[in-house]
Amino acid sequence: METENLEQTAEALESIEQDMNVESASEEFQNLYHLLRNTVGPKIAGDYREKGYTYYRNEDFEAAIEFLKKAVYYDSSNANSLLDLGNAYRKNGDSDEAIATYDQVIEQFPDTEYARRAQQFKKELETEE
Repeated sequence: METENLEQTAEALESIEQDMNVESASEEFQNLYHLLRNTVGPKIAGDYREKGYTYYRNEDFEAAIEFLKKAVYYDSSNANSLLDLGNAYRKNGDSDEAIATYDQVIEQFPDTEYARRAQQFKKELETEE
């Protein structure tokens, strides 16, 4: 809880989630895990988004996807991260994941500029198919 190395803490949390089914653990473990994730999440999400967007600008879309997925995982309320993730999928040639991600933007952030842009990008992908 007092560590300054958020990325290391996030990696440890991700490792725990990969190695076990957190939801089947004891209630006490779940509470501790979610407390740590909620404490670290908003702070590390910004770092992951920044790294992901840097990779996106450098046209390394696979790395961008990796970091933007983590940004969304830790802060699903950030429409910008989710839209950027959809764009990274689109630029990487994964139309299905791009459309699914754009649908999330539209659903989670209706009546926003993010939703309008996601709808536009989705329509462009659908007409390309």
